[in-house]
Amino acid sequence: MNYLRDLGVELPPGPEAESRKSILTQAVGSTETIDVKVTYCQVRQRDALLLCSDGLYNMVPPAEILAAVNEDETLAGRCKSLINKAIANGGSDNITVILAEFGGAGLPPPSPDAAVEFKQFSEKDFLPGPD
Repeated sequence: MNYLRDLGVELPPGPEAESRKSILTQAVGSTETIDVKVTYCQVRQRDALLLCSDGLYNMVPPAEILAAVNEDETLAGRCKSLINKAIANGGSDNITVILAEFGGAGLPPPSPDAAVEFKQFSEKDFLPGPD
């Protein structure tokens, strides 16, 4: 949906019901080149990163996913909770969930008002810099 939004396509009020949401826009090996977009963001202690398949995000509303990720359980327990929610909502597709939590002394402390800002890398970010 973000791809369509970036192109300026008018989206319906309920994008989760949009029929174009599963359109494949790029695939490795389908052309000689691929337009890779690499982004990054600042993470804090206890921030979580969720990687999942459409078997989860098509079946569980975003608010329920967020609530499950923030539960006070083990990472494995949170993953099981997410998978169980997808199954309970009629999930019949593959349901894949990977959840990572960040920690360590080098990260800033948690902040409930910290916004998530994704920044796009440019080619110069990958060039060797002066040491």
